[in-house]
Amino acid sequence: MTARPDSLLGLWRELLTALGVHRPETSPDDLLADIAEVLRADETRVRVIELPLRLARFRADRYAGWAPHQIAYGLRVRGVPLQNVGDYLVLQRADLADGIRRSGNEKPS
Repeated sequence: MTARPDSLLGLWRELLTALGVHRPETSPDDLLADIAEVLRADETRVRVIELPLRLARFRADRYAGWAPHQIAYGLRVRGVPLQNVGDYLVLQRADLADGIRRSGNEKPS
């Protein structure tokens, strides 16, 4: 018998593992930093549906084949909120910056 998950997130992770669903294999700071790299300078927000292609072009070895739901999952487990705007999940640049700051992976100015 496995230990009882301490949170809904723990239960969700156990369910995904039991179902054999692929979870993104990257460290927390890498995903956030990589997303920051693919955002254009003038973007204050980006639709999550656009990120897989951008990330795959940036680092095909890591992100080829990723789907929007995997990126959304990766952001949420790292505490980066997403917003529903119409029919899309949207990532705000400020929320990404907060996530990077919390992860301790800020780039030097």
